[in-house]
Amino acid sequence: MSAMRSKRSSQPSITDVAKLAGVSTATVSRYFNNRSVVRPKTAEKIEEVVSRLGYQPNPLARAFVTGTTDTILVFTWNLPLFGPSSVINGIIEEGKGSGNLISIFSVDPSSHASVNTALDHVREERPMGLIFTDFESYGRKTLDEMPFSIPAVSVVGDITDGTYNQVSVCDELGGRTLTEYLLSLGHRTVHYVSGTLTGIVDGRPISGRELGWSSALRDAGIVPPTPLTGADTPRQAYEIGCRLAHDDAVTAVFAGNDVIAMSLIGGLAAEGKRVPDDISVVGFDDTPIAEVYTPALTTYSVPFDQVGRALYSMLIDVALGGSEGVGDEGRRIREFSGELKVRRSAAPPRE
Repeated sequence: MSAMRSKRSSQPSITDVAKLAGVSTATVSRYFNNRSVVRPKTAEKIEEVVSRLGYQPNPLARAFVTGTTDTILVFTWNLPLFGPSSVINGIIEEGKGSGNLISIFSVDPSSHASVNTALDHVREERPMGLIFTDFESYGRKTLDEMPFSIPAVSVVGDITDGTYNQVSVCDELGGRTLTEYLLSLGHRTVHYVSGTLTGIVDGRPISGRELGWSSALRDAGIVPPTPLTGADTPRQAYEIGCRLAHDDAVTAVFAGNDVIAMSLIGGLAAEGKRVPDDISVVGFDDTPIAEVYTPALTTYSVPFDQVGRALYSMLIDVALGGSEGVGDEGRRIREFSGELKVRRSAAPPRE
């Protein structure tokens, strides 16, 4: 037994690494969890010491000392959609080589039982932190009901408050940009089509994309048409396209995402309407197929992969007590604006 103790005591610790590298143990922890947040020269020092000592981080040490594991729980919804899946891919890519287990859990925001199951999952796994790919639909609800404090970060369409650590994709700016583009082509108004909305503004469901659309129209002196919601599947969006084909007042449509836009185009075509000759259609997200679709889809490109990477880095910094990007209220906020991609699905209205 004494030989076993001697063998264990000879193993280098994280404290040994920190002392020889001239840094804190927290910095060494950041190095192993996410090297990109450590200054290059500091990382080189740590790497040299780790190599010299033959140090290996112990994944069980954190669980033993803090009561948590090195698991990161990612809660998502609508995983088949391009945005959520791309965000998760960015999270996984950024976390490669960190030693953290990334576990993905699907949440149905319309089901209270699903949120309760998510809470049970957190209690059972005791993860080091949580990532939500949608804050308004289920992230806030889950965090508000959390019985204990835990590091967490979330994607939001737009920054609404500084209560939680958030990465924004600037949905409202994107909605405004697309709407203003269609108006600049000469369209007198723009119709909006989306899936079922989950955010609440002034007592009714609304999204940042819709807010950008409606505010752009009002700023141009145009009363926004009634938004068309319920395009939750390609078939539903296709059927909305079929109906819009028979409305002569419709010359331009802003779809809440690219899948809706392409499905709308299919419905319009089925009823004899050509895009963009008869009706212009734009999307949002810039899915890979948008560029090669017929017609090539004008859309708003969002850097979802970068958003995922930022979420992972932010969570690690929160979990390790870092201060990168901390605002006045002690929360981390980061914003990613997108880019208008002008292609062939929008044109001036017919005379």
